[in-house]
Amino acid sequence: MGERVRQLGLELPDRQLACDFIHGQTAQQYLAGMACAANYAWANRQMLMHWTREVFERLLRMSPHDLGMSLVYDVCHNIAKRESHLVAGVRKEVCVHRKGATRAFPPGHPAVPKSTEMWASQF
Repeated sequence: MGERVRQLGLELPDRQLACDFIHGQTAQQYLAGMACAANYAWANRQMLMHWTREVFERLLRMSPHDLGMSLVYDVCHNIAKRESHLVAGVRKEVCVHRKGATRAFPPGHPAVPKSTEMWASQF
């Protein structure tokens, strides 16, 4: 993406930023690769959770259910999301990739699923 920014002749405020037109070949290849990596990461987290439950069950001789083990939240922290942002004073739909991070919203935000809000309010 850094090379693509140079090809487009763009000057960005930070050298760690990059961009491309979402329908361009470079962006589409990037998004396809990211989707493959996200699928792999999701499957990996599921297997780690499964094996962790097996270890607890074997060592404590109690089922994950009896131990109160359940998945609380599973979020990919390295994936692009379509978002609405003000760009030079104009609201635009953009695709943002936060490398190694994820968005955080306050309770009641429209992007927070209702079940998550209910869970969070219990604590």
